[in-house]
Amino acid sequence: MAFLADRAFLSGLEERARTSPGGPAVRPGAVLVSVVPAVEEAAKNLAAMLSGADLFGTHVIFGLAEAGFEAAVGEWRGLVAGLFSLLGHALFGAATNAALASTGSPFLATGAGVGLHIAWNALALRWGRQG
Repeated sequence: MAFLADRAFLSGLEERARTSPGGPAVRPGAVLVSVVPAVEEAAKNLAAMLSGADLFGTHVIFGLAEAGFEAAVGEWRGLVAGLFSLLGHALFGAATNAALASTGSPFLATGAGVGLHIAWNALALRWGRQG
C-alpha cells in the first residue's frame, strides 16, 4: 500500500516540477531521497503497530513487493535493484526494531528507519547515476 502511494506521490510531484513556470521547484531526486523514505517508513510502521503484525516481517514483505516490482520493470539492473531493495528494507526493519526495543518510542524507532532509509536512497541514487 505504501509502495503504491509512494509511486503515485512521486509521479505527481515530478509532473508538477516539470510543468511549473520557471522550471523545477524540486531538485531531481530530492523527493526520492527525503520524502519517500518518510512516507514508506511511517506507513509500514503504523500499519504493523496498529495491526499487531511483526514489525521486521512487515519491512521484509514490503521489500519483497518492491523487489518484485523492480525486477519486473528492468532487466539485470532491475534484478540488482530488487535485491538491494529487499536487503535495504530488511535493514530498515532491523534498525526500527532495535530503536523501538532500546527507546520504547515508536516515533524514535520510525525516525531511525527514516534516517537509514534516507542515507540508503542517497547512496543508491548516486550509484545509479554513475552506472
